[in-house]
Amino acid sequence: MNVDLNPGRRPDDDPHAVHEPLRHGPAAEDAPVGMVLIHGRGDSARGILSLAEQLEAR
Repeated sequence: MNVDLNPGRRPDDDPHAVHEPLRHGPAAEDAPVGMVLIHGRGDSARGILSLAEQLEAR
């Protein structure tokens, strides 16, 4: 299901459309658990991945 949360925004206005998701750790099929981290406005994917050390994610 695809839900448009910004109906007034054009697809080419999406700042995330040109970026691949960042991944950390083993491939999903090899990991016993997984997490999805979502950054807020003004932060970045790299910034939120810095939590991996604090959470002892491997």
